[in-house]
Amino acid sequence: YYALPGRRPVHFRPLDNVGAPLSELRRHLVIVGAVGQPRDGNPAACFALLDTERREVTMVRVPYDHEETARKIQASGLPGWLGMRLKIGR
Repeated sequence: YYALPGRRPVHFRPLDNVGAPLSELRRHLVIVGAVGQPRDGNPAACFALLDTERREVTMVRVPYDHEETARKIQASGLPGWLGMRLKIGR
């Protein structure tokens, strides 16, 4: 999300592997997420690269075996929805 002073927040999600510019006039908070806790419909792991010279942040996706992880979750006796969540990225 981003917001201008006195305005409502606007949803913003940068494209994977494409640098998103950061304004010199504002402060920024980038929330990347974590492996195994997707919320955006993409089950891949995600990390961010911050380039302070170019003033941009790039979200990078890395595949991992979420199917195998889901099987291990089910085999451990944990609720099945935890494994399904990894598969669908929600």
